[in-house]
Amino acid sequence: MKRMLTFRRSVPTDLQFITEAIINAERSGRERSLYELVFRLDELGLRKLVADVFEEDLPDSELCLESFIVGVDEGTPVAACAGWIEGSGMHSSNMLKSLLLQRALGAETWSRGVASLKALEAIDIPREAGALQIESVYVHPSYRGRKVVAAMFSELLRSAKRATPELTKAQILSMLENTSSARAFQSAGFLQVRSTRSDSPEIPKLVPGTGRIL
Repeated sequence: MKRMLTFRRSVPTDLQFITEAIINAERSGRERSLYELVFRLDELGLRKLVADVFEEDLPDSELCLESFIVGVDEGTPVAACAGWIEGSGMHSSNMLKSLLLQRALGAETWSRGVASLKALEAIDIPREAGALQIESVYVHPSYRGRKVVAAMFSELLRSAKRATPELTKAQILSMLENTSSARAFQSAGFLQVRSTRSDSPEIPKLVPGTGRIL
């Protein structure tokens, strides 16, 4: 009989697993993540980047430990995702993320990625202020197919509603071609409301697809 997972807010001892979750979610089945491609990082450089960003511990974005919940099986983290209320601080999460990355990477490395980041703006979908944003969704392969994503989202929504009773909407962004993620999100109750697509040959070099869905 398969055990039920328990869910809780992440703690500092989860950082190694959270790092793995972010890297796997960003790679989305490819050998290299967006961060590695855009900023020309190797895996050690990527891990250092994640560690340096989490040192800042800046809330209201996906690059903050307190934004994550983890699914735990007998004390071992096996699933994670980030969630935050967009625009609850002074700045958008995208602006906070840019500031964190610039600070952690340094001016020279950041400048390497400016052109690529500009190209990706063609498929951007703005995050809606006041909505719960969900990002960096990861489930260990041996726990997939057990509706862990739906259970994890339910816990994240309950937690967000306790903290923000007026919350009425949750959103998640995914790549247009990532049909497996789309099915998992739909089974968790999400509906597709918007999509973008670009014919630019540069986009598939950076991300696993040609557009995004909300």
